[in-house]
Amino acid sequence: MTLTDDAGDWIGDAISEARFAPYLAECGDDRATAWRLYVWNIAISMAFYPLLHFPEITLRNALHRELGSGSDAPTGGRSHH
Repeated sequence: MTLTDDAGDWIGDAISEARFAPYLAECGDDRATAWRLYVWNIAISMAFYPLLHFPEITLRNALHRELGSGSDAPTGGRSHH
């Protein structure tokens, strides 16, 4: 059995019916097809992660540098010398 084979009632408990509802609506309330679409969406998201990783880290580091460069920047209770 693969991840895409099982579209049992546990899905609503695991990921919530509210999260699963758009997939059900797209697939005409066919739980098995909606589950395959949900798993496909996870695979697509995983494929984009490496593409988004470095820009996100670069942006976060740039914000950290800029926001932390002033003398009145909060230190979070730590002393920086």
